[in-house]
Amino acid sequence: MSDVLCFGSLNLDLVYRVPAVVSAGQTLAASDRTVHVGGKGLNQSVALARAGCKVRHAGVVGADGVPLVDALREAGVDTSCVRMNPARPSGHAVIQVSDNGSNAIVVYPGTNATIGSDDIEAAFEGVAPGSTVILQNEINALETIVERALALDLKIVFNPSPMTPTLFTLPLDRFDCLLVNEHEARELLASKEQLSDEAVLEQLHARWPDVTIVMTLGDKGALFASPCQAVARVNARSVAAIDTTAAGDTFTGYFVAARLEGRTVGDCVERGCLAASIAVTRAGAAPSIPTRDEVDALNGEFHHDHQTLA
Repeated sequence: MSDVLCFGSLNLDLVYRVPAVVSAGQTLAASDRTVHVGGKGLNQSVALARAGCKVRHAGVVGADGVPLVDALREAGVDTSCVRMNPARPSGHAVIQVSDNGSNAIVVYPGTNATIGSDDIEAAFEGVAPGSTVILQNEINALETIVERALALDLKIVFNPSPMTPTLFTLPLDRFDCLLVNEHEARELLASKEQLSDEAVLEQLHARWPDVTIVMTLGDKGALFASPCQAVARVNARSVAAIDTTAAGDTFTGYFVAARLEGRTVGDCVERGCLAASIAVTRAGAAPSIPTRDEVDALNGEFHHDHQTLA
């Protein structure tokens, strides 16, 4: 059986290089266009596999999704629970990447929105209690998947992206871990106060004290808190970013892999930050995710104590 079940999206990413992310009413000429495999689910499965985990991916692709399945297999991911639905196109994303490395993304769900009860049962077949399942918010049937995972006593790692109102109906207090960026954290808190990132995480930690919560902050590193750890920070490694598209997914994969190895939460966050610092120096989503050896090579150069903030 796999170490991790990743139930998530599989997308074809259409990436356009632009001088700056287009604003409303503006037209810009792109200097380059490439097509990559992606989707938060696929990226996280690839990151987990490259970090050394045995991963089973569950999801649905269209007839155009053969490259997505091939990419998972090439990374060493078990694709026995990836179903093909020829009636719909695969999910895809239109991604703008600016010259300074920032991005803007429009996602079309396609077959990611066609998950059925048979897919869910097949995905959880043989999964042992206490195993880890990773979820995002780019697929349908999330409430049913969460209900099934909790009934099987699985540890849920949740990346609530993109944010939607339905997320607030989920039993987030019963999840093992929430991985959010600073914008998602503020939406989860739903506060009208002008709060610092640290204060936002402190309030989320007070709301869900039994959940490990990590807030990624891009080039500022990450904040984290857990049932046995007050709010603390890991600084980012300074790099020249060219494409941040899969940085968060890379972080997720390496964070979870380190957690399964029994490392401290702080060490897991540092591991995720190091892996993401490599990914942002490369173009594309899944192709930018580093191997375990590449991250290991940096680990000795960039280890530091984690700064406790509260």
